Amino acid sequence: MSTYAERTDVETRYGTANVRQMADMNNTGDETDIANRIDKALEWGAAYIDDKMQNGPYRVPLVEATHGGGVGPRVVDWNARLAGVWLYNLRQQDRLTTFFAGVEEAVINEMNRVMQGWVTIPCEIDPDKNRHTMKVVRG
Repeated sequence: MSTYAERTDVETRYGTANVRQMADMNNTGDETDIANRIDKALEWGAAYIDDKMQNGPYRVPLVEATHGGGVGPRVVDWNARLAGVWLYNLRQQDRLTTFFAGVEEAVINEMNRVMQGWVTIPCEIDPDKNRHTMKVVRG
């Protein structure tokens, strides 16, 4: 599965040492296990985004609308933040802390604004999906 972000995006957001610690579930320092776990976190985050965007106007998986522009920094950031939430949740046996619950909620709120058309992302619109239209009445 492809992702919208890379390991470096997660590390930039949360710090290299923090990401490494969250991903090192066995506390062995095994770089292969750590890299695989970070990849899984990124895949989970991308799937989360795709699932949320499924009922919106965009083609899923999200595809850049212009050549060379990518899906935009907003989508990359969503993926990185959600990957961090997933990694942190693995390390904790209880509920997410207030910080990580807030991170997840903030991403969901941002995706909702995109879905409602308040904010746009530089991704292809799916012409086969129903588009919400608003009638303008001049009085």
